[in-house]
Amino acid sequence: AKGRADIGFKCHILVVVMNTTAFWFTAQRGVFVLAQAWVVLFVFYFFLNKWILGRVIGLEWKEFLSVLISPAIRSILMGCITYSGYLILINYGISKIISLVSIVILGIIVYGLFVLLFERRYFLDLLNLTFKRNQAAI
Repeated sequence: AKGRADIGFKCHILVVVMNTTAFWFTAQRGVFVLAQAWVVLFVFYFFLNKWILGRVIGLEWKEFLSVLISPAIRSILMGCITYSGYLILINYGISKIISLVSIVILGIIVYGLFVLLFERRYFLDLLNLTFKRNQAAI
């Protein structure tokens, strides 16, 4: 936003070094420990990015969180819906691969519906930019 590509570059280097180090040591202890390390690192990166944005462009917590609240609520809702689908499927004794494919398809459908309900204008603009050619640009 302020022409400070060096900050983003340094952050990405930090992320690579920290993730590689943490994942190297936690992967030996299993996938759950690795997942916990990823969550801890992600929380750290969240606060680091907020601190950097606060210093560089003066972004306040209220503004920062107001942008994140709607996608967070939708993500939680999508997680609840797909998890409910999982709970329903395991009661029917369906094979694991069919359950997995079904849950992925359910997630895609829910995501698509959320895009159409909450991000319709953005989605239509994206489609127009992607599939319609501007004759003036040719």
